Amino acid sequence: MQHHDFDAETFERKLAQEESALLIDVRTPQEYEAGHIPGAVNINMYDPAFSARVQELDKNRPVYLYCRSGSRSYVAAELLARIGFRSVFNLRRGIVGWTGPITQPASSA
Repeated sequence: MQHHDFDAETFERKLAQEESALLIDVRTPQEYEAGHIPGAVNINMYDPAFSARVQELDKNRPVYLYCRSGSRSYVAAELLARIGFRSVFNLRRGIVGWTGPITQPASSA
């Protein structure tokens, strides 16, 4: 099984079409809190428990991954495909290339 890389427009369109899709932000919690794609779950790829956490997910559910530039999520997508996830999609260029909405952090004022 291999994963697929999509540009932002295709990624956003396909994600919207998949009701059961799981959107995973593989960045650090600090990066996630600074702004993320709405609906994303944060599973930090640098966390030693990353492999264990993704093993708990439903491998039949489509998984959409992103990071800052697309590098970490590419590696994560390769891992998920290798361990048996059926549909794995990576956001090419990461959140940097994302053109859709972003959840901004709450202001601390």
